[in-house]
Amino acid sequence: MLSTFELPLSNAPSRTTGARREGPGRLLTVEEVAALLHVPVSWVYGRMRKRSLERLPAYRLGKYWRFREDEIHAWVNRQCGGSRSA
Repeated sequence: MLSTFELPLSNAPSRTTGARREGPGRLLTVEEVAALLHVPVSWVYGRMRKRSLERLPAYRLGKYWRFREDEIHAWVNRQCGGSRSA
């Protein structure tokens, strides 16, 4: 039986404002996504550039990149379900 990979939900205060951001659609920075996935920031940038099914869903806001937390969780679940080999 396959188990679903669950990412821990971060409810830490923002480094810039100190305010807590709540909700599944909250926007994450590149650094927050890297911390959430336990990967280097360079890996996140690499997955944003890739033109494939493995590309991370991201939004460009001026010179900044942002990610919706719920979309990152869905991306991880798709990666876990689609990468199984016999």
